[in-house]
Amino acid sequence: MRPEQSLGYINRMVDQQAFMLSANDVFAASAVLFLLLIPIVWWARTSAWRRGRRWRRPLSGGAGTRP
Repeated sequence: MRPEQSLGYINRMVDQQAFMLSANDVFAASAVLFLLLIPIVWWARTSAWRRGRRWRRPLSGGAGTRP
């Protein structure tokens, strides 16, 4: 194997590893974002519940009703 080929092979390996590390970082950031959004969603639902906006199904005309 010529020196240019060796350097090209090493460069490709480094690029693959950099892509893998960046994918891991994106996954970790999305996991942290998901965990941070859980309390916000929980708070939004309980505050709406306290104001009297209960989650109700429509009385008629909803999906799955028969004519």
